Amino acid sequence: MVRPRTGRARRREPPGDRHPRPGRATGSPTASGPGTPLVADDLRPPAVEALDRVIAEASELAELWDETPDGPKWRRNISRIRAVLAPGPAPQENPLFDL
Repeated sequence: MVRPRTGRARRREPPGDRHPRPGRATGSPTASGPGTPLVADDLRPPAVEALDRVIAEASELAELWDETPDGPKWRRNISRIRAVLAPGPAPQENPLFDL
């Protein structure tokens, strides 16, 4: 008699997967807010550089997206991703100068 399996299958990690492989994140992951995916600190700068190249004026990818009706939406999404990866400086509580 074969009994059906009950419950959830457990996910097993491959042996030896406890050590980082080349190309894996090695820094401590951080998030910028609730619901924000964790991204290792050492991967943020290269990711921002890649996004900057993708939306640069000389980018063929950006040129192709700009020719579609969804081009502006694509640029907004890239900007939102970039803002999560490289948030602007935190506002100062006591500004140096009053404007």
